[in-house]
Amino acid sequence: MTKHQRALNFDRSQLDKLFNLNVYGAYFCAQIAARKFIELGIKGSIVMTSSMTSY
Repeated sequence: MTKHQRALNFDRSQLDKLFNLNVYGAYFCAQIAARKFIELGIKGSIVMTSSMTSY
């Protein structure tokens, strides 16, 4: 999720909404996957990518 506007124009609630989905959502999803990998004995890395033009 993104909102196209200047960074200086974001208020706290807009920034919280963006972080809750884009940062925290990705983090907790990776955390769940990592725990499952450990449980199953899978070694490796979780790599996250993003693109500003992927919307």
